[in-house]
Amino acid sequence: MKKAKPECIAYVGIDIAKGKADAALLLVYPDRSRKDQMRRKRIKVEFTKSSVEDFRRTILSYTDEQCTRIVYAMEDTGIYYRTFYTYLSSLAGEKEQILILKPSYVNSWCKLHQRSKSDPLDAQSIAQIIAYERDFKTVSPSFAHEKRDYSEVKSETHRYHQVKKMETQESTRLIGMADIHCPELAKVLGTGMTFLKALAVYPSTYDIIHADNLELLELVQKASKNHFGQKKVDELIAACKDSLSQTEPTESDRRIIRDLVEHLMALRASLVASKARLHELGQKLPGYQALLSMPGFGPVTATTVLAEVMDIGRFKSADALIAYAGLDPVNKRSGSSVHTEGQISRNGSSYLRHAVVIAAEFARRHNPVLARLFERLKAGQKKRHFLALVAVANKLLRYTYSILKNEKEYFVINFKDLLKLTEETRITFFQNITTEIPEQNLRAVYHYEDEFGDIHPFVYTVRYSSQTTMESV
Repeated sequence: MKKAKPECIAYVGIDIAKGKADAALLLVYPDRSRKDQMRRKRIKVEFTKSSVEDFRRTILSYTDEQCTRIVYAMEDTGIYYRTFYTYLSSLAGEKEQILILKPSYVNSWCKLHQRSKSDPLDAQSIAQIIAYERDFKTVSPSFAHEKRDYSEVKSETHRYHQVKKMETQESTRLIGMADIHCPELAKVLGTGMTFLKALAVYPSTYDIIHADNLELLELVQKASKNHFGQKKVDELIAACKDSLSQTEPTESDRRIIRDLVEHLMALRASLVASKARLHELGQKLPGYQALLSMPGFGPVTATTVLAEVMDIGRFKSADALIAYAGLDPVNKRSGSSVHTEGQISRNGSSYLRHAVVIAAEFARRHNPVLARLFERLKAGQKKRHFLALVAVANKLLRYTYSILKNEKEYFVINFKDLLKLTEETRITFFQNITTEIPEQNLRAVYHYEDEFGDIHPFVYTVRYSSQTTMESV
């Protein structure tokens, strides 16, 4: 009598790269009398329909009726696995399952088992993880909750932050060039639009000293919209005549400065247009106006948070949202020699984390309740600055979770919270706000709930530095 084949489970590890994947097939037999087999150590797959179909047929050819399950697993590797996962899911049958693993868990497992790093070996490691480990971390696909509106906003916010990063880099390069050839220009005119337009025409102290006074005055007045006049021009010329940098720049230096100015102005124009587009898209999303009622949240931050969070219902609690932003604390203590605080996991969305930290920097300066939390945790120690800032960011995320979950606006400060503060802090707060909001107001409008429960809109009247206004972007 012919012996029946034993039951088995097929585990398929898939390592995704750009445009291709490597897979490994491991057959595991519940009957321990049969040894598990790594039937295929490397199966190459291209990102085409025909190649994925051939790959699935190859896997099925190694299984039969005695194979009870086929489990595919791959890492959540950003954009690369999306189309592969989607098409393989459309082909999968009833006994086929697809898992998504956290890359950090796979990397930790490979380090623990001292595995070499290569695409085929990673595929084998993934197959062994899902076959033998009991506590491996799975996640839902990063794009599973995306809807068309959120997907569009997400693309816009990512592009805004990419352009913003380029703008910062080019600005640093240009200021570096200006510090070599004309440091006085930034000292006298600042580094705004007047500085850029003047630098494009007069890239050195030599050019300013030998410039026609009337032409220089017209340029400065037009660029500053008549904010600067003859007095500022005279100050600039006097500073240049006293400068140590009076050599004439080379033609290459002139060209580089002009190119940097032109590129920087184009990037800034792109940021202005992108910000307006984000505000337009944000108004269509639920929770956008509510987020704008929070300190530090402007069109860019609010749309970034909504684009990264998408459906707030997929987070079981505010702690889950904090963990998704990578702001959950990772403290280490061992005996008396190892003691680290203030570190965060940095998992999840880096865009969400950056947006909330920027908002927290604004909030800890201007919201008295959050400022008190910041100062209490910082306790006057410089090394605890980031720890205290993370605490404020986590508090903002808890507010965000509540706002989006309950569809309510956030009141910047309540009367009962003010009573917990020192009298000096309360006086400072009321001195720096006004409830008389002009029709053509350009500042963010917040709300205050008094002791009688009445709501009063207000704006901050203090003048912010360039650093503190980063977010009301």
